Amino acid sequence: MRTARTVVIVLVAWLAGGTAGADLDLVGEFVQGGLARGRVAPDSAVWLDGRPLRVTSDGWFVLGFGRDAPTSAE
Repeated sequence: MRTARTVVIVLVAWLAGGTAGADLDLVGEFVQGGLARGRVAPDSAVWLDGRPLRVTSDGWFVLGFGRDAPTSAE
C-alpha cells in the first residue's frame, strides 16, 4: 500500500475589489489522490498551479490531486 504524502496548497482568492485571501474556507484531503472543496466570496477568482479553477456564482469550487501529483501546489 502506498502512503500518500501531504500536499501543501497555497490558494490566492482575489475579490472584485482587489482584496486577497478574504473569506476562504477549505475542506478535504490535501494529499495525493485527494479531493477538496472550498468556498470564497462570490465573484472571486481561484487559481491552483497557475490555472484558474471554476467558481460557482455563490463561491464554491472543487480541486483534486492526481495520485502522482507533486508534493506541493501553489
